[in-house]
Amino acid sequence: MALHLVGETIDARRAHLRAQADELVHLVRGVYVDAADDVETTILGHAVRIAHYLYPTAYLSSASAVLLRPTPDGRLFISGRRNQRTRLRALEIIQNEAPGHPSTMTAIVGDDMGELHVDASSPRQRFLEAFRLRSEHAIAITETLRAQMAARLIEEHGSPQLAADAVWALARENGWYREGEGAERYLLGRPAGDKVPANKAALDLLEYGREDIAGLSLASLLPPDQLAALLKRTGLKPSTEKSITEMPVLLREIEEIKRTAIAFDDGEFNLEVRCIAVPVKNFTGKAIGALGISGPVWRLANQAVKSRAKIVQEAAARLSAEFGAGK
Repeated sequence: MALHLVGETIDARRAHLRAQADELVHLVRGVYVDAADDVETTILGHAVRIAHYLYPTAYLSSASAVLLRPTPDGRLFISGRRNQRTRLRALEIIQNEAPGHPSTMTAIVGDDMGELHVDASSPRQRFLEAFRLRSEHAIAITETLRAQMAARLIEEHGSPQLAADAVWALARENGWYREGEGAERYLLGRPAGDKVPANKAALDLLEYGREDIAGLSLASLLPPDQLAALLKRTGLKPSTEKSITEMPVLLREIEEIKRTAIAFDDGEFNLEVRCIAVPVKNFTGKAIGALGISGPVWRLANQAVKSRAKIVQEAAARLSAEFGAGK
């Protein structure tokens, strides 16, 4: 185990003695890492767990509530009792004072120590956070993330006006009036028909793309003529150096997916992300969607991918059974 937390994985005396023997590196109160390991990688790979240990009553906020990990430049955003910053090598935990009545939800974060249940800003809460004034938390939410948040709220509530009303209710409860005004202007100014980037679970709307491993798992089940028409329409535009750009290679992979009923993405859309997807079928045997997971490569190592793949397959089988598959 590369990370050691006093009171959870190691006792204080043993941690102190091992640190004196140069076996452990002491980072901050109660937090140690193995001296023989890559300290920076260990810290970033367990950033959420470390923050939860140090600040158990705080919750993930801003961009970190969406990413469930630090930003690419090593910042992890949380909200809690006070404004403060904690620097641990390449990781900086940035905490701001939480509002009186925050709206949070439970998120599950996984690392090589297991799953961790943490609180995170709800979609309404994090959208308001994007409009805070003179706030580093707001600046961390990129325009792309802000647009995705807005589209999700509109889809969830049914219209821009209803989404704005829901956000305003939370803004009033916390006295965030300027934030509420900014959020409302943004929501009501969205182009008509703006939607969340689609998961493309329906075959008639499917667009092949390695960024959508769920789409690829569904594409493998199409009849040959529909598959050929789909690939001709969408093409093979690479996203990373690992993207498949040759049709014969793609067709071989689709055949493998058809044989195994599971699809993998190893950095083909984002070099730092691995994904797994399995089709979900109904009582007719037709694929009606796909179930998938994704995570950063440092969390989903090859061994972890194998164990997670079995979990996804079992979950997809249970969901398919609910739709009558196999009956």
